[in-house]
Amino acid sequence: MNRKIFIALFTAFTFSATAQNLSETSHSNLLIDADRLDKIHWLYFGWAEDHPKAISLMGGAVYPRRPKGSKENLDKTIYWEYSKEPWHKSSSDIVLFLLSVDGSAPFYPNEKDPYRRKTIDWHIDENYLPFPVSRWKKNHIEVQITHFGKRILNNSVNAVYTQVKLTNKDKAAHQAEVIVNGNDVTERVFPLGKFNTTKAGAHQMSVSASLPTGKSVTYEFVLPANGKADIKDIIKEGGFAKQYVATKAEIDNTMAQLTHPVSMPYDELIDMWKSSMPNMWNATKKTPLDYEQRGSGGNVHGFYQYDRTFDHDVPDMVIQYIIEGDWDVARQIMNGATFERLSKGKLAAEKYNDAIPKFLTTMAQYLQVTGDKNYFSAEVFDKVKSCAHAVHQMRQEQLSPELKEKRAYGLIDKGGTLDNGREYLIVDNFAALHGYAAYKYLCDRLGKTDESDWATSEMEDLNNCLNKALDISMKEAGNDWYNACFSFDYDANLVSGPGNWFGTTLMMPTFPWNAWLKGFELGGTWKEHFDNSVAKWLEEGKKFGCEDGSFGAWWDSKYGAIYNAGMGLPLLYSDKYRTLTAQSLEWLLDNQSAPYHWAESFNKPHPASDWTLPAVDLETWGLGFIRQAMLQLCVSVHVDGTIILGRGIPDHWLNSGRSIAWKNVYINNGKKLDFSIRKDGNKIHIQLAGDNAEGNIVVDLPAMKGNKVIKSGNTKEIVIELK
Repeated sequence: MNRKIFIALFTAFTFSATAQNLSETSHSNLLIDADRLDKIHWLYFGWAEDHPKAISLMGGAVYPRRPKGSKENLDKTIYWEYSKEPWHKSSSDIVLFLLSVDGSAPFYPNEKDPYRRKTIDWHIDENYLPFPVSRWKKNHIEVQITHFGKRILNNSVNAVYTQVKLTNKDKAAHQAEVIVNGNDVTERVFPLGKFNTTKAGAHQMSVSASLPTGKSVTYEFVLPANGKADIKDIIKEGGFAKQYVATKAEIDNTMAQLTHPVSMPYDELIDMWKSSMPNMWNATKKTPLDYEQRGSGGNVHGFYQYDRTFDHDVPDMVIQYIIEGDWDVARQIMNGATFERLSKGKLAAEKYNDAIPKFLTTMAQYLQVTGDKNYFSAEVFDKVKSCAHAVHQMRQEQLSPELKEKRAYGLIDKGGTLDNGREYLIVDNFAALHGYAAYKYLCDRLGKTDESDWATSEMEDLNNCLNKALDISMKEAGNDWYNACFSFDYDANLVSGPGNWFGTTLMMPTFPWNAWLKGFELGGTWKEHFDNSVAKWLEEGKKFGCEDGSFGAWWDSKYGAIYNAGMGLPLLYSDKYRTLTAQSLEWLLDNQSAPYHWAESFNKPHPASDWTLPAVDLETWGLGFIRQAMLQLCVSVHVDGTIILGRGIPDHWLNSGRSIAWKNVYINNGKKLDFSIRKDGNKIHIQLAGDNAEGNIVVDLPAMKGNKVIKSGNTKEIVIELK
């Protein structure tokens, strides 16, 4: 989380002195001014499991293999292990596709122009595929550059496939020349198809065409990135079109088997869901020892690299894989090093106390969705039990009898979950409560009665201790609300940005909504003052300039974060604020840092129509929250089998004239259903197909103003008349 912001701010000072040491084409080999290249905005793309990934820029420039930082850089996460070797010594260097028209100087669009979105159309193909597309014009010739990554030759080589399409938009004919420029491009960029290139030294080659008015010509290339194979064998694998079709089919076929929306109030929501899936897959890495879900595929700007794992990020992403049916990937990560550490209660140096309980919530989510009791062998359950008791150890120091009447009695130990030093944090206690509820569910399902009773006792005791601490804290502060920390251990810097005021306190444990879905029914002070605390959080956000639907960020980048939907997700718990979950998604759509991708935190764009300005790397943790929020505001599933439909669907979604429909929604124990919700006049029509629910079906749309409709689990059609 914003721990990364701290490191980013620290490394920013060191990077300026070492950036020239990054592996990149020397300026002397570039035919355009290198200052035109804007590396603040980028997309990583490539192939699941393999490493490193490719990087593209707005104008179509590409790094087939992301450059590795210099050894002088103090950011030690740059050192790669178990990565494929480069296909060519310059595979990490930039490749540019330039245009000359009627003999003009080579042209590449100015990516740093503040009005670049008017001159460069930068998007991903079909608005969801991990295929970056750049489109721009020069002297009436339109250039469209498309890249994608593919594993070929029995996964021995990763290659970038590139298509450059020229179209004459003028009323007169023109002579156009595509110039491929970059370090040693003649040795690592290879034409596909029947066209001849002209080489000018090692760093430049070109192809020319006469373009009559309205006509187009297409050139295709392959850029081997990682691994080793003869170029003749690579070319024999087929051209751009063949590999495009195969890669798209693989993505589409995988998505079709998983949970996904098929109709939403506007298509951008579907694209948002679909695009986030391959972005997360492409940030995975397989080693001989592990399967890693990384924070990103990296960047070339010099930001701190999230091309690594983070212990309190990974469980939430695995939970999303589980919820949508991507169980093979989930199990591979659950069997890896991150979960092994968490099962033992080992905290990272930053002491993220929220991380350990999320081992329990992940395991509970897996059992709930799959019904796979066989997964929980004696060895696995011992790890689960060990983790649950490690959570108890995190409060052991505060359980001494002499502290009984003190402020912090029984709380989770001081931690650094919010990138603070060491304070008592409400988030850590919320995470533990969620973890205990998850452990109780696991024990009940697996017949571990004694441990279930222990979990109930622990959960009730911690809940009571938290409520007493909040009573003291709010009384001392004279408030009827709480934020991220207690009055008796208050850190003003910690809540200096609206994201850390209350949003991340809810997001990291996905409390209280997901805890309630796990069977958590306790309340007291935290619950009674929950809506007041949300109201105060929103009020503070407005002071920072947060717009409707935005929960801001922290420290020096308070405008927004990819976690916006994650902060909104827990608000499904509140009858008053539940539609903010949908607003949080809509705000992200309007504030992208790159096509359907966002920085962990970002600054306001200038001008307002531009991409938001990343303060650090792009982030996958938030992508998982985006999907979870979108799904659960439409349908949530309780551990008792109850299906809650429409909990967070706002009225303007219902009134859009389009149905809200989902396919392959998992509803416990491997069962799944499809459903649609459509408003026609003053009636709501709901259709359900697939397996019967194990509990009731509850329709709880905000438009129904609290008048829930409850049907049996085998209901296939529901019609509700709004009053």
